[in-house]
This record gives sequence, C-alpha cells and structure tokens, in this order.
Amino acid sequence: MENINLKQSEKKILHSIALVSLLFCLKLWGGLSSKSLALLSDSLHLVTDFFALIISFIGLRMSSKPANRKYTFGHFRHSILTALINNMFLIGISMFILYEAIKRYFNPVIVESKTMMIFSILGIIVNIIIYLNLRGDSNNMNVKTALLHFIGDGLADLFVLIGAIIIYFTKIMFIDVFLSAILSIIIMRSAIKMFIECVKIFLEAVPEEIIIEDLEEELLKVENIIAIRDIHVWSLSKEMISLTAIISTSIDDPVMRENLIHELQHLLRDSFNIVHSTIQLERSPCSSCYHSKEDHNEECTMCIDWDRGRGLLSKKVS
Repeated sequence: MENINLKQSEKKILHSIALVSLLFCLKLWGGLSSKSLALLSDSLHLVTDFFALIISFIGLRMSSKPANRKYTFGHFRHSILTALINNMFLIGISMFILYEAIKRYFNPVIVESKTMMIFSILGIIVNIIIYLNLRGDSNNMNVKTALLHFIGDGLADLFVLIGAIIIYFTKIMFIDVFLSAILSIIIMRSAIKMFIECVKIFLEAVPEEIIIEDLEEELLKVENIIAIRDIHVWSLSKEMISLTAIISTSIDDPVMRENLIHELQHLLRDSFNIVHSTIQLERSPCSSCYHSKEDHNEECTMCIDWDRGRGLLSKKVS
C-alpha cells in the first residue's frame, strides 16, 4: 500500500512538472513585457518550483526502494532530505524577493497593469489545477512541500492580480513592491515551519500528532498488560511512524504472547498510525533490562523512564 501511494505521488509530481514548465515560460515573458516585479519574481519562483519538483520526484523514487542489509530502515529519509532542500530553496527565494522589493521601492518603475492581470489570472487557473492534483497526497512530506510551493504561487498570482487592478485605477506603482514583500514573508514563514518539521524528523523527535502519555494509556487498557517501559516513537518519514517498546505481561503461554503482540500492533496501527512496531515482552517490569542487572546497574539516557525517577508506568494486575 505504501509503494502504491508513492507511485501515485510520483505521477502527480510529473504532471505538475509539465504544468510548471509551461507556466514559467508564459510568466517570464509576461513579467519582462510588463516590467512587473511581482510577476517577474513569481516567474523566478517558478524556477525553484521546477527544481523542487524534480528533487521531490527523486526523493519519492528513492524512498520507494525496499529495505536492504545496508539501509535496514529503507530509504524513507531520502524524501525528508529532499523536502529539507526544497524548503531551503523556498526560504532563499523568499529572501531574494524581499531584497528585490526593497530595491524597487527606492528605484520605482512603471509597470503594465493589463499584462499583469492577464498572466496573474492564467497563473491562478494553473495553480488551482496543480493544487487539486496534489492535495490528496499532502501527508507525504515531498508532496506537502510541493503543495506549499503552489499555494505560495497561487497567493502570488492573486496578489499580482489585486495589485494590477489597483495600479490600473490609481496608478500607484508602489503597490507592486508592497505585495511582493508581503508574499515573500508569507512564503518564508511557511517554509521555515516545514524546515523545522523536517529537522525534527531527522532528530528522531516524537511525531507531533502522538502524545506518549496517551499512547501508553491506551496500551495499558489491553488485558494482561502490567507495565510499559523503554518506549521509543519516531518517524522515518511523514507517513512512516515506528515504535519500539518493552511490555510486561502476566501471560506465560507462548501462543498467547504472540497473539498479544499482534493485538498491540493492530491497536498501534489503527489508533496511532504506527505502521512499524517492535515489541519485546517480559514477565515483570525491568526483568530483561540490561541496565537493571547488578554488573550493569547504571543510568540509561536512552530510556525515558529514568526521568520519572525510574518510576514505571504500570497498572495493578487483578
């Protein structure tokens, strides 16, 4: 199912690349002929969109490769790496547009408002098509980044259209510069937010949609569970969440223990979207812990239970 979703994302990215290439050629010509900084900046932004889509496509293609003996977790992080690069491009181009807007403020030029209107309307139509094409896969980090690019493009075209209408009726050329600056700040803010999200995934942070305490509470509701410790939750990509945990149980029968693991894995997938989980069962809390033995009785900084004063989350067994 994961590979099918990735293939669908790849196809949508390719369709978007074709539309962006066409739109770039049209907007570049329109920006040069109208002398509009907002339109010209938007066409330059489309260059980054084009390369961002290429990078996203490569990331999706790489992440669809299965795990092997060298990359035992698979290649999901390739998509996060490419998304990180894309957001760095977005931040850079936003800063460039803001810089150009400041320059244009001190060196104003006359812009052709009618040409701006035509190409901004064209851009809005194309970006709506691209948005509708990509929005169904917005949980994929690469597609989500590409979607951000085109939401920014759509806003840019809307701003250009508004600016063109104002310039046409008022002849106030400053509005072109003002809207360019506002647009760059909006894009930069969103790009920085997604950049931080990518970094958190690289740093193995718990996904924002999962609260460890709630997760443990749900697991403890399962019959015959005594305690949960040494739990780790992280993301390989936006879609691929993994978990490892050591769970104490009162069950001794091997078949029943296997059934318990299966039940827990279903719970994790259905309730928390954790698609890959590794669960170790033990008879009593910390009985299998390496650091609990007399010859290795030392603090383990990888175990979150230590910051609770080594208190274990557990429930009474009737």
